[in-house]
Amino acid sequence: MFSSVKDHHQSFLALKQVLLTTLIGAFLLNGLLVYYILSQDEKHKQKVYVVSEAGSFAALAQTERKVSLHEARNHVKTFLSTMFAHDAASYKERVESALHLVGKADGGRIVRDFTKGKVYENYVRLGSRTTLQVDSVILDASKRPLAGKAYARQTIHLDADSQQFPIAISFELTETYRSEQNPFGLLLENMHYIHYNPQGNPPTR
Repeated sequence: MFSSVKDHHQSFLALKQVLLTTLIGAFLLNGLLVYYILSQDEKHKQKVYVVSEAGSFAALAQTERKVSLHEARNHVKTFLSTMFAHDAASYKERVESALHLVGKADGGRIVRDFTKGKVYENYVRLGSRTTLQVDSVILDASKRPLAGKAYARQTIHLDADSQQFPIAISFELTETYRSEQNPFGLLLENMHYIHYNPQGNPPTR
């Protein structure tokens, strides 16, 4: 009888050992599975998918970057010089190029203003053209998104005559992907016209 009890006790211990080993193994397996899922999820977060005529393919996503003030100023200058300086021959191409540098809402509003003012029609009818001089671009690096103001002078040329008009805007700059059409990877958003009297030195704030 004692032998039977002893055998039963040993069997119980063996079963307990097997159970503990199984539980530990399951715990380790679950830990490895969670680690694998998290690592795969992180890899997917680092990818973007590019769609082309040849199909779609994965590409590495852009890492977080710090926008330099030099790039930001050049982006604003390029936008102003492209959107507000043209003639009949270059109007459509330059406006289209500028629309890649500004948010859809603000870009659409400018185009509607141009259409309402018959800018292109006047170029064709009068043979006029416009040029633009950017006086200053002031950025507030303490704000996110980056905010600023820009001051410029647009000149309308008609034959030998010319007339100058101030153009000034406040804006925010948001990040987007760099491309051939948008080399600095920025967009002007929340753009508003502000007062500017170009007499004397350009504003500094």
